[in-house]
Amino acid sequence: MTSQAPAESSQASIEANKATVREVVDKVWNGADKAAIDRLYDPSFVFYVEGGGTMKGPESIKQWVDVIHGAFPDIKYVVEAQYAEGEKVATRYSATGTHTGEFRGMPPSGKPISLTGHMIMRLADGRVAEGWGYWDTLGLLQELGVLPPMGPPRK
Repeated sequence: MTSQAPAESSQASIEANKATVREVVDKVWNGADKAAIDRLYDPSFVFYVEGGGTMKGPESIKQWVDVIHGAFPDIKYVVEAQYAEGEKVATRYSATGTHTGEFRGMPPSGKPISLTGHMIMRLADGRVAEGWGYWDTLGLLQELGVLPPMGPPRK
């Protein structure tokens, strides 16, 4: 009987955590699979949103999925890079879609969006337990025509 060395075991759990986060992106963010949310998110999940608020529990993710997929039904997230250490996985992603539904009080514009974001997720027992992240809200609002594009810097 052979036993796995501690470094190999640690590397295996890091790779498993990264795979779980990629599954979250594929099934939840892209696929709006609510059954996957129950499987992939811990019941005590907390997400610290940009601006200082929190989202709590898998139900908050289901609501977020409804909002995002209601506003951008064709949204597609792509993992651009992942870095992991211990129980945390950092992911840099891009997203594209078309604004065909209401979003945060804004009526559909029909405009395409393209943005980037970063997310750090802490996993526990193979499930997402905690998260921190942001996406380019300023760029999104500019693409939707809510805010004017920024001009060149002043001299």
